[in-house]
Amino acid sequence: MPQKRARSKGSDALWPGDVTVPRQDVDDARDEAASGRRLQKSYYVTEEAADRVNRAVYWAKVHALMHAQQTDEEIDFDALPDSASALVESAMWHEVLRLERLYNDGQPFREVAGGKLKPGPGTRGVSRLKQPRKARPADSQDA
Repeated sequence: MPQKRARSKGSDALWPGDVTVPRQDVDDARDEAASGRRLQKSYYVTEEAADRVNRAVYWAKVHALMHAQQTDEEIDFDALPDSASALVESAMWHEVLRLERLYNDGQPFREVAGGKLKPGPGTRGVSRLKQPRKARPADSQDA
């Protein structure tokens, strides 16, 4: 496993957290790719991440509308995700653009040999899977 290196003081090199991607760049990348073929993919994520995505999609519009009513500000509802897939795709574009800017001069990386990554969880995913799981609260259903 590669060692983590600290950035030396006074270094002008970019640090991963220093690279930002403007929202407009994410929207442009997503819109440019919109005419392409859609793929159904499955990725493993934690239950909490999936739950928070669903809640963010649902409640963001409600809170944005309340904010607009209270402040008379216009809200661009087209900028809000209307599904979990839309939120995940925007998040993926944001991270892809950030990594390309950080490690590949802003250019798309070359294709992966064979076109696919190794299936299953990566090293960090395996270590997370080995951690003890929190007890799941019992789903209560009112009759």
